[in-house]
Amino acid sequence: MSAGQAGPERSAEAVPEPALRPVEARFPDRAAARRARVYVDRSGSGTAIVIRDPRGRERRITAGPGGATRVVLEAGSAGGGLLGSLVLRGEADQVLARLPRVSWQPESPDDESVLDAGQAADDAAGFAAATGLPVTDDRRAGHAGGGRGAGDRARGGARAGRQAAAAIARHPKDKQSAVVSFRTTLPAWFLVARALLAAAAAGLLIAILIDAELRSGKPGHSFASDGTYQALALACAVVVLAQPLLAWALITRAWRLDRATGRALPEPAATLAPHPADSAGPTSPRFLRTASLRLFPADLVATGEAGEERWLPRSGPTGVTELARVTVRGKPSRLELRTADGRPRAVLPWAAWFGGAGGEQALAGFAALAGLPLREAEGPHIPEGREAIWPYRPLQFASASAAASRLSWRGLPGPASLGIPVIYGIFTAIAGAASPPAVAIALAAVLASAGPWFAGRLLRRRLDRPAQPGKTAPQPGPRRGGALGL
Repeated sequence: MSAGQAGPERSAEAVPEPALRPVEARFPDRAAARRARVYVDRSGSGTAIVIRDPRGRERRITAGPGGATRVVLEAGSAGGGLLGSLVLRGEADQVLARLPRVSWQPESPDDESVLDAGQAADDAAGFAAATGLPVTDDRRAGHAGGGRGAGDRARGGARAGRQAAAAIARHPKDKQSAVVSFRTTLPAWFLVARALLAAAAAGLLIAILIDAELRSGKPGHSFASDGTYQALALACAVVVLAQPLLAWALITRAWRLDRATGRALPEPAATLAPHPADSAGPTSPRFLRTASLRLFPADLVATGEAGEERWLPRSGPTGVTELARVTVRGKPSRLELRTADGRPRAVLPWAAWFGGAGGEQALAGFAALAGLPLREAEGPHIPEGREAIWPYRPLQFASASAAASRLSWRGLPGPASLGIPVIYGIFTAIAGAASPPAVAIALAAVLASAGPWFAGRLLRRRLDRPAQPGKTAPQPGPRRGGALGL
C-alpha cells in the first residue's frame, strides 16, 4: 500500500452527494468514469441539476419553473435496457434529459443480473429524491421483485417495452430526446469517410488495372514514364494511407483525453495493490501492475486487471461506509465494499487480492486511512467468473488473465477498420509496382494498419503470461489503470 497527500481536486473533485457516476469503464471510456457526473447544485440563488461531461463541460438544468418540474424513474425506455432510465421532464412534460441506469450505475455493466439479484444499491432513486422535485416511480410496474426466472424477466421486459412505447406515443418528441450517456461510439462522419475512402480506393485500383491493360500491348511503352499510370497509382496509395491515419487520429484523440484525465487526478490518499496467494492460481504481470483500490476525497476507485475503473462514492445514501471480510465455511472468500445498509458495491476475491504475504496488514492499513471499519461476516459461496450473480461478479478474478489479450477498444476503430487498408495496400503495391512513391506509400499504409496492432498483441502476451510464483505487486506511484488498457 502506498500513501500520499491528497492534492488539488480536479478530475476527482468532490460534488454534492448523492451524485450519479458512470458505469465502470476501461479505455476509451475511463475519462467518463473519472470526470462525468450528474449532481444537484444548490450553491446559487436556485437549485440546478448539473450534467458534467468527460471534458469537464457542464449543462445546467433548473430544478423548478422554467426547467425540470418532475423526475420519472422509467421501467424500460430508449437506451435504458431492462433497468430503465431516470428522466427529467419539463413544464410541458417534454424530456429534458434521459439518463439510462445501465450507463449510470457504476457496478452494473449489464442489467439482467441486477434484476436477478434484487439487491442493487439504487443511485437513481437516491438522486431523484435529492432533486426536491416530485418523483414518479414506474419501475415496479415493469419488474417487481428479484430472483425471477427467465420467463418472468422476459415478460417483465416486454411489459417495460410496451410502457416505453406508450410513453413515446403520448409524447412524440421523446423520440428525438437525447440520451445522456458518455460511452464512446464511432462517429457517423468516420463511418461515412471510411466507406467513401474504401470505395475510392477500389475505384482507383480498377482504373489502374484498366489503364495498364489498355497500354500494355503498345511496343516500347514504359509505365515508369506514363503520367496517367503514375498519377492513378499515387492517388490510390494516398487514399489507402488516409484510412489508417483517420482511424489512428480517433484513437489518439481518445488516448489524449484518457491521459489528461489520468494525470489530472489528485494523488490518492492511499493505494492498495493486490497481494495474491499461491492458491489463487496463476496471476499475470498485468494484474499485479494495474489492479488496485485507491482512496480519493470523495471516491473509492477499484481498478481491475484490464484497467477498468469503478468509481464509488464515500458518502451519500449509497456510499461505501464499511469493508467486510466475508468467510465461507470458516475460510476467507472475498472482501465486500458495502453501503450503510449492507449492500455490496464491489467484491474483491480474497485469495487474489489479500491472501499473499502482507495482504491482511496492507488491507488493515488502508481501512484505517480511509476511516472505514473492517468487519467480519459470513456469507454464501459465490461461483467465479460470469456465472456469479450481480453484484458478486467480482471486479476481477486473477484466473481470467488469459482473456485480457482478447479485449478490444469498444467504440473505437478495430481490426475490421484497420484490416481493410492492409488488403488495399497490398493490392496497390502490386498494381502500382512501376511507381516507387506509390509502393512506398502503400506499404506505409500496411505498416500503419498492421504494425501497431501486432505490437499491441505482442505486448499483451507478455503482460498476460503467468507471473513468478509468490510475486506481489510492486509498491507503485499513482496507478493510472494502464496505458490504453493494454
